[in-house]
Amino acid sequence: MDFRKCVLRSVLVGIIAVLCVPGVQAEESLNGEVIRRFVESLVALQPLQEKYRDAEWASGSIGKDGAQAKEGMTPMTDSLEAMRGHEAYDELASVVESHGFASPKTWGRVGDRIIKAYAAASMEAQQPGSRQQMQQALKELENADLPEAQKQMMRQSMGNAMATIKSLTDAPQADIDAVQPYMAEIERAFVQDSVED
Repeated sequence: MDFRKCVLRSVLVGIIAVLCVPGVQAEESLNGEVIRRFVESLVALQPLQEKYRDAEWASGSIGKDGAQAKEGMTPMTDSLEAMRGHEAYDELASVVESHGFASPKTWGRVGDRIIKAYAAASMEAQQPGSRQQMQQALKELENADLPEAQKQMMRQSMGNAMATIKSLTDAPQADIDAVQPYMAEIERAFVQDSVED
């Protein structure tokens, strides 16, 4: 078999795997129906959270290896990873699957996207143009009559702030648009969740 046929066969096998293997399929589109199912699943999971309130993973800060959970905009995925292997994971799987999600992993990825889009929309509503304002401030810093060491320190501080803003606002516009009509429901689900704590 020549090299081209071998490569073509490998590509075809890869495509078939992506199309046929559960969990490897494309991300679920974020739309009103998916967002409603996610929010409803959060409400349905509140008794489970109460039941396992004292579990190490329930605080959201300790992973299953005892290390601090990683920071970032994947809170649902991180929480699922922390609870993997605990009996609550199977109970959670049952709830999220009853709300139309293929698996906890799919539910977690959808939740991460919803939370990231919610954070981006909230930040833009509360501080419109914050990223542009920070970029303008960086430009002004370059022209400021300050010692280079002070400029460098300010650049680093502003760079850290920019990275934080970017991580909170770097959601696809389609996700932000999908979440906008459901902001109040999402907030209620999370506020209710934290009030229960």
